[in-house]
Amino acid sequence: ERLALAARVRFLGRRDDALGLLAGCDLLVLPSRREGLGVSALEAMAARRPVVASRVGGLADAVVDGRTGLLVEPENPEALAQAIARLAADAELRRSLGEAGPGRLAEGFLASQMVAAYEKLYRSVLEERKSA
Repeated sequence: ERLALAARVRFLGRRDDALGLLAGCDLLVLPSRREGLGVSALEAMAARRPVVASRVGGLADAVVDGRTGLLVEPENPEALAQAIARLAADAELRRSLGEAGPGRLAEGFLASQMVAAYEKLYRSVLEERKSA
């Protein structure tokens, strides 16, 4: 309110209905400076929404530039604005990037796949410790 943004921006706080909210979006923008995995990007891809994200941490692994979204360098507002404008102006690009999301998730980002990968890692660490 102090910045006079109330007519254009809403801060919704914690929500448990991310997929419902994403259904009303054209794209997800995640301009992180640092990011572990970027679960919100994965949720957007599951909802067939393209992602504009910073090329940091797990976002750079999850979002495939030009396939499931657009990646920009962190702390580069001009590049971020250009990527958003590009998707805002191109419905077909938004559609194709969004449609590729579920396929990308199936390449290693489904919960069962991630659990299996962590179990494999933990087992290998335990085996190394037994051998040492």
